[in-house]
Amino acid sequence: VLDSSDFGSRRRLSSKSERKWPRKDSFGKEGKQRSPNVEIMSKNNTETCNFFEDDQVQKTGSIFERRTDMQFVKSALPAYRLNGFHIKMEDDCPQGGDDVRLSVLRVLGSYNRRRVPCVLCAQKLIVYDRYPLLDGTFFLSPIQHSKAAVPMKFDSKCAYLHALCIGCMHTKWACARCDRSDWFLGACLVVGTLYMYDVLSTSLCCPPICRSCLSPVLMADWQRSSMEKGNLESEDVSLQGNFNLFTEQTRCSACGRQDFHHIRRANSFKVHGAEVT
Repeated sequence: VLDSSDFGSRRRLSSKSERKWPRKDSFGKEGKQRSPNVEIMSKNNTETCNFFEDDQVQKTGSIFERRTDMQFVKSALPAYRLNGFHIKMEDDCPQGGDDVRLSVLRVLGSYNRRRVPCVLCAQKLIVYDRYPLLDGTFFLSPIQHSKAAVPMKFDSKCAYLHALCIGCMHTKWACARCDRSDWFLGACLVVGTLYMYDVLSTSLCCPPICRSCLSPVLMADWQRSSMEKGNLESEDVSLQGNFNLFTEQTRCSACGRQDFHHIRRANSFKVHGAEVT
């Protein structure tokens, strides 16, 4: 005969031990619980199947296309720029020369971006798996000019990856504020590579404006000198500017707000001679 206290303690122990073990059907389709490892493996298997079933992957082993010819680049560029100095071709560096290409493709691949829009005209550009990476150029900016720009970390710095097409590189752009058109140096850019700075902000045409209080931001001496002389006449001065100033936040002398005041926004561009709407 069992004592009532012993029976109660044994009942409590048995109930606790039962709680440690899930039901047999708890990992099945109809069970309320599901192992997180099973879900992760299932998701990875699905993504792997979709990846290898992709037509482009079956052709080149990558989601990015293989460039078949350079016909468009040859027709878009002037004859004197059809060389290895103005078009980024396959790297011949023995070590580390491919890091930039692999980093760009890895970032775009993680977002499944096979085409990227031009930051100025929104034209869709095909991303290729070899140099030149696109019919234009990539560049990094600390600000996100468009929602299509994806974040990218390179050399321990975080920025947004943008693209600029060949057409916009050779377009005569003007500032929407002062109407000057001698500041944009897109025609000097190399096709198919990656620039580590914002190529839209390599030179100034007028004092930058704080986006908070709309007051003019103080400029350095080299910026003021370059702006007064004209960037086309003093191209060397503008190109030798301190690009770190464009990639770091500065404080507005009027309202005190810290921002990338020297970064030229994409919506401040207009085609030379066109009216701003």
